[in-house]
Amino acid sequence: MSLDASVRSERIKKATAGLVALNERLAGPRSRMRDRVAVTQAVLAVLQDAGAARWIKHSVTESAEQTYRQKTQGRPGANTDHVKETRMRFGIESWVDDEAVKADANSDGCFPLITNDKDMTPIEPLDAYKYQPNLERRHVQLKGTQLGTTNPRPVRHGPVYDFRGISPSKRVDFWR
Repeated sequence: MSLDASVRSERIKKATAGLVALNERLAGPRSRMRDRVAVTQAVLAVLQDAGAARWIKHSVTESAEQTYRQKTQGRPGANTDHVKETRMRFGIESWVDDEAVKADANSDGCFPLITNDKDMTPIEPLDAYKYQPNLERRHVQLKGTQLGTTNPRPVRHGPVYDFRGISPSKRVDFWR
C-alpha cells in the first residue's frame, strides 16, 4: 500500500469514528442539536477535521419523537390531563464514496508541476524542477564560503541612525 493510500485510509477511519460518535450524541436523551442546520454543520466540522470530506458522503435523517407530560403540576390522578409534545430527532447516515476514492487512487504518487510560461514544452518544467537542487547548492555556496567569510553580513547603503538619536551626519557602523 502506498503512502497516499494509507493516509487516505487513516483519514477515512478517523472521519467514520467521528461520525459514529456524533451520531451517538444525537441519539442520546439530552442532545442539544435541535435543527438540521446545526447537525449539518457538526458533520462538516467532523469531516473537515479528519480531512476526509471528499471521500465520505452523508445525509441527515429526521424523525419525530412524541412524548407525553402532565398538563399541570402535582401528583397524577384519574382525571390528570396530558399534553403530547413532538420533538425532532436527527441521525446521520454516512458512506464512503468509492468513485472519489478510486479517482484519487489513480493519481497516488503524482503531483502537478505548474508554470505560467506558455512557451515551455511539457517536459521543460520537469527539467527545471529536477535542476532545482543544483540551484539550491549554488545559493548556499554563494551565501557561505564563496564570499571569503563564514558569516556574511548584510550590505547597508545610506545613513545609519543610532537608537540614541545621533544625527545622520555622524555615521555609525553597527555591522563591524
